[in-house]
Amino acid sequence: QAAVSMASLYGRMQVDVQATLATPGGRVLSGTRSDSLTSVGDLYPSGSLRWNFGNHNLMTYGMLGVPVGSYEEGRLANIGSNHWSADAGGGYTYLNQTGQELSLTAGYTHNWENHDTDYRNGDSLHLDWGASQFVSEHWHVGLVGYFYQQITADSGSGAVLGDFESRVAGAGPQIGYLFGQYKR
Repeated sequence: QAAVSMASLYGRMQVDVQATLATPGGRVLSGTRSDSLTSVGDLYPSGSLRWNFGNHNLMTYGMLGVPVGSYEEGRLANIGSNHWSADAGGGYTYLNQTGQELSLTAGYTHNWENHDTDYRNGDSLHLDWGASQFVSEHWHVGLVGYFYQQITADSGSGAVLGDFESRVAGAGPQIGYLFGQYKR
């Protein structure tokens, strides 16, 4: 099964910053700044191939981040990223006749430089997982989680805070609704 899609977004972002700095001599410096923007974001064309072998389902995908969204250097509120990106990966889902489901998707993301800021986000690996049980023809409950690891450092002359690398993990409950019908 092959699929292609194009996604974008339209939204509003509002950013308010308030900072206070106290010097050793007791002097206090403070300031505020705010910005808001209602606009469109980047384009995300993607394609995937899927295969089904009974209870086993495989998938591979590729996606580009095309920097056409609203972006202005120096703004606090930007909806666009102002740099190209590419993400590719694959997934596996096990779904049996009793409604037990286990899904894993792993991917690699490459980022190019934002030429306005001379900043390049590092490349990263991500793993998303879910385990659930159908409790009716439409509803399922379970657990979901993700793991994100930046594997190359941020770089470029705009990376004034150094070669930052991020890592994030999370897990929690899920409740899902299947449009259509799960057939046991």
